[in-house]
Amino acid sequence: MGAIILNQVMAPCMLGEKLQFWDYISTLLVIIGCTITTIFGPHVCQTYSVDELKALFGGLPFVVTEGVLIVLAFFAAMVIYRRRLRVDYGWVNHLADKFECPLVAFFAGAMGVQVNILMKCIGGMVQDDIFAHTDNYTHYFFWLTGAISLVFTLAQLSIVNQGLAVFEAVKFMPMMVVIFILGCSVVGGIYYKEFDGFRLVDWVMFPIGCVIILAGVLLLTLTEDKAKRLYSMEKSMDTMVQNPAAQEEHSNSTNPPTRISIPAAQS
Repeated sequence: MGAIILNQVMAPCMLGEKLQFWDYISTLLVIIGCTITTIFGPHVCQTYSVDELKALFGGLPFVVTEGVLIVLAFFAAMVIYRRRLRVDYGWVNHLADKFECPLVAFFAGAMGVQVNILMKCIGGMVQDDIFAHTDNYTHYFFWLTGAISLVFTLAQLSIVNQGLAVFEAVKFMPMMVVIFILGCSVVGGIYYKEFDGFRLVDWVMFPIGCVIILAGVLLLTLTEDKAKRLYSMEKSMDTMVQNPAAQEEHSNSTNPPTRISIPAAQS
């Protein structure tokens, strides 16, 4: 939550980006939602052995959650890299025009969720090695988890850099941080079975906080940023490449031909 507030304060000062009225409202909603989910979210901290961590990856709730996350990330990747993949479906272009910023933020946040879960596994195994004098570092699962987390980390950094190059930081970063926080709370809670100790008030308030956060993210998507302008420019350039006549017309409209008046000869 502190990262969201700091981003909304520093981005206009350092990058010259302007906050609109709905940006303040959406940021306030995100802060309220994060506060509620933090208070009523999972707070269980339990240490697992290597064999138990491997078994948790095969749990049905976690497998279903990861499957949904992977499917959504696949559609987000299709929208992001639609031109490289030469995807020319109408619904993909419609999604890109309307929700490209939240989709890129979701993709980056989803990568961060994977890193968080894997690094928590590594941290638990290292803690056992230090305090319980185990030999988890000799297990293949320890090094496999570290290698996979490194791949996801590099992927997340790449996506974040691409997003910041196209979208305004005051919109992109809050979306990514919110998706990351929600993903870590939900997916991590399912993987580590942290929801098993939920009370009735937790089951009521935690989803309410998530809905408030998503409402704040939705408001951010409704405000216009430079990504739409870049998208329209890119679309215009694609049209000119495919239609040379349009390119010539665009050149004439931007650089009108110079007319030279020659005075008539006097007899």
